[in-house]
Amino acid sequence: MTFVKKLLTFILVYSTIFFMFRFSKFYLPDELKSNLDGISWLYSVIGLIFSIISAFIIQTQWNRWDNLSNAARGEIDGFRSLLLLSDQFPDKVKKQVKEKTITYLSCLIKDEGWQQVDKGERSETVENSLQSLQNSIFHIEDEAPKLADISFTICSDIINHRNNRLHYSSIHLPYFLKITINFSAVLIIFLAMFIYVPNIYLDYVYKISIALLSYLLYTVINDLDHPYRPGNWHLTNDNYKQLLESLK
Repeated sequence: MTFVKKLLTFILVYSTIFFMFRFSKFYLPDELKSNLDGISWLYSVIGLIFSIISAFIIQTQWNRWDNLSNAARGEIDGFRSLLLLSDQFPDKVKKQVKEKTITYLSCLIKDEGWQQVDKGERSETVENSLQSLQNSIFHIEDEAPKLADISFTICSDIINHRNNRLHYSSIHLPYFLKITINFSAVLIIFLAMFIYVPNIYLDYVYKISIALLSYLLYTVINDLDHPYRPGNWHLTNDNYKQLLESLK
């Protein structure tokens, strides 16, 4: 389900609940009006706590997202640099590097899978293909000694970026913190129902705005916590596929 569909579904469900509650016997406008001052202050405190927690989580997750994106981009750029340098290798080594890179990318796309990476797991097939590529790089010292140092440096960068990608992929929000932010979002949406606004249309606009803002914050945090899961912010393997297709 796309984000727009999710948003429209949420608006429809919330609107239905709002009007059902507004016209039900549980809605007591006189009591809500008489306690408006106290309820407003208490609600403001809850909203402040929710906003502080949300800001902290989003900032942390956004830094992780940047590190993850940079790691994936660095891995791809490393392979492109290695393939560009391989034009200077002897034909035998050049062919091996290209074939081993194709094998690694194919295994990465096919066997590792983004859901597996999301759990921080490593694929034995991908690890073996990367080790095989490393072994081919090591032969450069015998075939072309002048290119050995820069080749080893590029290969080391590729491995470091890959390790960073897997590391940042496996970091998720602590379970208790995730429960806290989810509960806070539900609490903000639910308690807004008890803020008294005489005009029903103004009341609806006010409360649907709060509900939408809380839902959007929840969506942002949830998407950033699972960067490989389809969402508004998610990392794809498209760049790896493009590099593979260019090699083929």
